[in-house]
Formats: sequence, structure tokens, C-alpha cells
Amino acid sequence: MEQQPGLDQKRLIGKVAERHGIRIDEDDPVFYLLSLNEFALEQATKTIVGKIQTASHDFESAFERVQQRMGKSLAQQLKESSTGPSGSGPTVARKPAIEWIAVGILVAVLIFASGVLVGMALK
Repeated sequence: MEQQPGLDQKRLIGKVAERHGIRIDEDDPVFYLLSLNEFALEQATKTIVGKIQTASHDFESAFERVQQRMGKSLAQQLKESSTGPSGSGPTVARKPAIEWIAVGILVAVLIFASGVLVGMALK
């Protein structure tokens, strides 16, 4: 049997002999099953990674949409707070503007952190 790159057959033979007291050879059919199992796991892993990448992309897109909406809302509130609703000059609405800026910074940090975490998970 051709040795697969992921299987250390001699080590596996030693473990089986140690644990179960059974001796198997390198050309034993059990290694065909191990190869088949390894292939199935590789395929399942590829599928799972693909789904994680898709979910990550969807998550990033949703964050971008939220960020754009928040930016538009913040810009509108800043405009209203600096000119007033009737265009007569500054109003007392500065505190909500500062809160929106803080929220914007927090969201930016969260987006960055989630990108780092997703990158580490896919690495």
C-alpha cells in the first residue's frame, strides 16, 4: 500500500499493539479505511471552512451597512446640532453628537477585533 502523507503507519501500528495487543502490518486493509476516513475529514473540513468564510463575509457586509447607516445618521445629527433645526445657529444638542462619536469609535473597534478573530480562526 502506498503511504499517505498524513498517516504515520509505524506509529499507529505501535499504538494499536500497545493498547490492544494486536499486531497489524503496514499493508493491512485497516490503513485503507484510515485513508478513506482521512479523506472524508479533509472534505468535511473544506466544507466547514467554506461556510465559515461565507458567514464571515456576510458578517462583514452587515457591519459595513450598519456603519454606513450610523455614519449618515451621525452626520445628520451633527449638522442639526451645529446649525439647529431651523438653521439659526448652534443648539444644545452637542451631548448626543459626542455619544454618537463614542458609539462610532466603539463599533470601529468591534469591527476590527472581529476581523482579527476571524483571521486567526481561518489561519
